[in-house]
Amino acid sequence: MADLLDLLKRYQTSPTKENEGVWAEMEIAPGAAFEVLIASTESQGWKNYVLDTLVRMGDMEKVKDGEAERTQAEAMVGTILLDWRDLSWGGEEIPFSREFAVELLTELRLFRDGVMRLARERKRFQDDNLEAVAERLAKNLHGGSATVASSLKKPSKSGSKRTTTPKAGTGG
Repeated sequence: MADLLDLLKRYQTSPTKENEGVWAEMEIAPGAAFEVLIASTESQGWKNYVLDTLVRMGDMEKVKDGEAERTQAEAMVGTILLDWRDLSWGGEEIPFSREFAVELLTELRLFRDGVMRLARERKRFQDDNLEAVAERLAKNLHGGSATVASSLKKPSKSGSKRTTTPKAGTGG
């Protein structure tokens, strides 16, 4: 039997984390990593950008060769890839900028894929307040009066089996 909290742990995400992002480490070589601020592919900004782009472009078949990568990179910056830190060149930190992020995402397919993979990882955006969500959901179990403490307890052995009337002729 599955528990409601287990269901929430697996599927409940935080809209705040999805939209405002969470910091994630990207290892580029052993001992060499930097962090990216990643919003979810479920963020409202990403969804709006994708919808607007599709409407504006009409049909994806009209995209010229090479434009798809840049279009995707432009869509990702500010909606999925929000910031970075600890990325450097020649010992100097590279500040996040929309222009440079678009260039990196356009040029480096595996980096673009890695950022998208991080953005799709549901557990990164998990809601930290599952008990409150469970409490709110549990109110609907028994006509609005249940609490997690009372409604999510496992039923007693005597009351846990579903009773059904046997079909005629089965000898039930």
